[in-house]
Amino acid sequence: MKKISRAKRFDEALTKLSQAYSELAELKDEYQEWRDTIPQNLEGSATAEKLDEVLECSAFDDIENAQSELEAIELPKGFGRD
Repeated sequence: MKKISRAKRFDEALTKLSQAYSELAELKDEYQEWRDTIPQNLEGSATAEKLDEVLECSAFDDIENAQSELEAIELPKGFGRD
């Protein structure tokens, strides 16, 4: 069985991270649309508060920043090839 290189595994992990972030960003947009259309009589409801919590979560930005930083890394080639 052929061993997968660290660089290939790193690239595959970044692809998975990118896909997960895209899905989360899409869901955040859906929650924003839901919040934007919540009826006036539900403005102070538990549902509205939970929607606000989702939309104010800084982890969305943290994930995007982490992804950008990871994509900018130049991985070592090793064995004097750097």
